[in-house]
Amino acid sequence: EMLSHHYEFTISLKDGVLELLELLTKNNIRLGVGTSNSQHLAETVLKANGVFDKFQSVISGRDRLKGKPFPDIFLKVAEELKAKPENCLVIEDVLAGVEAAKNAGMTVFAVYDKYNTAETNLIRKTADFYAESFNKMIENIEKLIT
Repeated sequence: EMLSHHYEFTISLKDGVLELLELLTKNNIRLGVGTSNSQHLAETVLKANGVFDKFQSVISGRDRLKGKPFPDIFLKVAEELKAKPENCLVIEDVLAGVEAAKNAGMTVFAVYDKYNTAETNLIRKTADFYAESFNKMIENIEKLIT
């Protein structure tokens, strides 16, 4: 209950995430979440931030899939979105997630996260694109969808 309360009331979207989600939904891009977190916590934080309805798929560790860096979670999201893995763009902020998306054959845009500074160089090297913030990522995603 304490963890659920934390996810509902203290975790907010990073700067630029809402703008990115609005850009993607405006351009009819189907969206999914692939998380190693529990389904309950994933839905709690998405609903608390008012973005749950923007996602057509939310896949979590509840689905008994191999966790990241195995590609299973992202492949399941792609399946639910009826998308080929090679047509998917994954946005990640942790090395295991970047590796999982690459292992799935997907394009990976990585974004800086203050909790993963020890892995930043490897994340940069592994991802197809790296940005210091979501705001800086938006212009590169706009180029992909226009």
